[in-house]
Amino acid sequence: MTYAENDLNLTVRHIAIILILACFSCSEKEELVIPSDIIPMNEMSKIIADMTLVQAVKNLNLSKEMKSDNPYAGFYVRIYENHEVSEADFKKSFDFYQSHEELMTEIYKSTTLQLKMLEDETQKKEEPSSQKRDDRVKRDSSRYKKGRKPVPTPRQ
Repeated sequence: MTYAENDLNLTVRHIAIILILACFSCSEKEELVIPSDIIPMNEMSKIIADMTLVQAVKNLNLSKEMKSDNPYAGFYVRIYENHEVSEADFKKSFDFYQSHEELMTEIYKSTTLQLKMLEDETQKKEEPSSQKRDDRVKRDSSRYKKGRKPVPTPRQ
């Protein structure tokens, strides 16, 4: 075997190995099956959204109930009860999803969407009162003309 033939054989082998590796790397990934004892992703997202709201209230320190030693334990217990899961089930499911990054990312995307929808609903409910306030400000500011003193008007 000449040097050129040997070199050609090595090149062919390298190409064959690269093609085989490419075929295996391009094969579809197996779909991950979530075990039956794990909380479903959509329910997990709702639980995390509720917990996020509790955390927001904690940060704002708005609740009188929160003056106790462990003020949030009661809130989390109620969240578990509302979603009909135990704390142990939640922790087991959370650990499972954390070990599967793509699933956890989907859960957080869903949670963010839920919280955004809740925020939008809240803003829609507040719009009429803020519109009245804006109208009152416009009406009150129209009383202040250049060079004139404001004339008091009765409020409704």
